[in-house]
Amino acid sequence: MMPSPLYNPTAWESNRAVGIFISAIIRLIRKYVTEPVLLLRLDALQSVVKEVSLVDTATCALRLGGVQQEEYDGVEICVRVKLAQMLASSLRERNSLLDGNILEMTEEWKRSDIEILRQIGWECE
Repeated sequence: MMPSPLYNPTAWESNRAVGIFISAIIRLIRKYVTEPVLLLRLDALQSVVKEVSLVDTATCALRLGGVQQEEYDGVEICVRVKLAQMLASSLRERNSLLDGNILEMTEEWKRSDIEILRQIGWECE
């Protein structure tokens, strides 16, 4: 069962549902990072991430895409960055101004040593 970005019964004022949601998504990615089936299930993650409200989109993109390359598995980085890219694209589609931190994050992707990350960074143009 996928977590919800809008509702979580354990949420409270300082730990909102969207924060719990992103933590749960990251845990799911880490849990299945060694499973090739994760790449086939990326569409399920994308569909639930699309439910993030406009107000929380930038925050979610930064938490997912702000990965330190040396700290994470390559598959985890790719999945998280693809989801963050989708959220950033969603902001553009809604004619929202991109947060400076998101622009900085995509510039970091462009300078990455990981080829797929560089490609994703350049796709964000």
